[in-house]
Amino acid sequence: MLKNRKSRNIIIISVLIVAAFAFAFAACGGGGDSGDDDTPNEPESMTTKSALQYFYDENVKAGWNLGNTLDAVNVPSAASETAWGNPAATQALINGVKAQGFDIVRIGCTWIGHVGGAPNYTISQARLARVAKVVNMVHNAGMKAIINIHHDGNYTEPPNTWGFLKFAEVERGEANEAQVKAQLTAMWTQIANYFINYGDYLIFETMNEVHSGNWGGGASDAEQDRLFDWNQTALNAIRATGGNNATRFVAVPGLGSTEPGIVLAAHSRGKLLPNDGANGVSKLIVSVHFYAPSAYTVASATPTQGNEPLRHTIETEELANIDTEAAHLKETFFDNGIAVYYGEWGAPTDVRSSMDTEIKNTHINYISCVAAAARANGIVPIIWDDGGEFKMLERSNGAPKNGLWKDTLTAMITAINDTTDPGDNNGGEGVNLGSYVYGTAENGIDTNYQQAVWSLTSANVTIAKTAETKLVLKLTNAPSAGMQLVWQGPTNEIWWKAADILDDYGVPVTGKGTTWNASAKTLTINLEAALEDYASFSDQPNLNLIIAYYGSADISALGITSATLE
Repeated sequence: MLKNRKSRNIIIISVLIVAAFAFAFAACGGGGDSGDDDTPNEPESMTTKSALQYFYDENVKAGWNLGNTLDAVNVPSAASETAWGNPAATQALINGVKAQGFDIVRIGCTWIGHVGGAPNYTISQARLARVAKVVNMVHNAGMKAIINIHHDGNYTEPPNTWGFLKFAEVERGEANEAQVKAQLTAMWTQIANYFINYGDYLIFETMNEVHSGNWGGGASDAEQDRLFDWNQTALNAIRATGGNNATRFVAVPGLGSTEPGIVLAAHSRGKLLPNDGANGVSKLIVSVHFYAPSAYTVASATPTQGNEPLRHTIETEELANIDTEAAHLKETFFDNGIAVYYGEWGAPTDVRSSMDTEIKNTHINYISCVAAAARANGIVPIIWDDGGEFKMLERSNGAPKNGLWKDTLTAMITAINDTTDPGDNNGGEGVNLGSYVYGTAENGIDTNYQQAVWSLTSANVTIAKTAETKLVLKLTNAPSAGMQLVWQGPTNEIWWKAADILDDYGVPVTGKGTTWNASAKTLTINLEAALEDYASFSDQPNLNLIIAYYGSADISALGITSATLE
């Protein structure tokens, strides 16, 4: 569906392709690449919060795409920052973006032509350094940053002219999937290691718009299953580097256009979010692209045969669908403690900038409606700005030109600021405890994977000791074996006060204030009723809460998506 959005650039760069070329890999820069390494020398701070809580507490509510820049590529030679007509990013540009009211910048990163051959798939240090320099610009301006593997998986014709994520070729049996996954692992290992000391303001996004030619529409379950597997491969590589990357926020897309329907369908089958171990889903973000209706947003302004022409009117029911789609995402993700952002959305502002007043007003209203719906449903909207048809800001200074560009930006930011967000829900009406860590075996050294441990902050200790407080766990899978609720008082060296709350079959123990809601998949535990020696518990200045589950070798089998005190 989104192919037309970039078709103008594809046509331009196709003309520029030369029949033969040669370049030295170590010097494959282009478009402002620099070998200077100004990454942090020591690990920067990382939050223990979930992505949802982090976005709320950090007031991340509006984002901007540095589009057609570090993602631009001279096919089939190399990604080059200026290949598609935009200038190289500067601090002046990024400062201007911040001044317009944005909080987060998505930096699409294409790596074609900057990667060596098998088996190491070594990424050019100059390319990594240039991406780092732009990330630093964003951080210096006081915003969060997202980097990804962007156009290395585009479906284009002829085959094999773009990146290594050859989804269509693998589907047809023309490419080796093991080799694709090996390169995906190698590249994310290198990217993650290069950025390992960056703080929580840097978010990784596994891939972008990978599909077999159908943009995800009408794709088979097998196709989504394959992307799910590739997302797991990327996440595993990132987590394996350790350090800050063990808990870094990672955004995960759906298939192709990753529109709401595609994402929701995948999630309903358990084939969207990969297994993130002890992090549960607290460190994952669902990446959705919203370009509905496509005829109004991404259809071709200069259609050729077979392409859908761009429409400049929008129906009432199409506007209503904006709210409906956002509400479905909230119900499925936000209400269950999972963060969502619109990694791309928008409409061709530049195209309509010279059209009549009615068309302009319709455009402004559309942008306002999407922005407000996102905000009202806890979604962070990150608008697509390609510097061309979808241009909103000038690349020289990050400010919009007078006219439709400025009017659209003003309306969008106003809609976001004037819309009441749903709060820091995190899956319940209470306080989210964040991600758990595994427990420790009796020898004090080895890890006990059957235990989930939360160390309570001083504020949460007070809440936990309040009468009638409940611990509410949202799970992916129903418990089917014994479970204990344990508390520790480290200050007083109280290390194991345990009470059985589920019997050997996963049934709540009578009189322990524990209930299981099968439809909502929530386990609710009244602390006062369930805890062993509640009187001593209430005297503790510091507390750990532990869930010990004996149904598998790893408590992650339960799929704990959130833990809240209510």
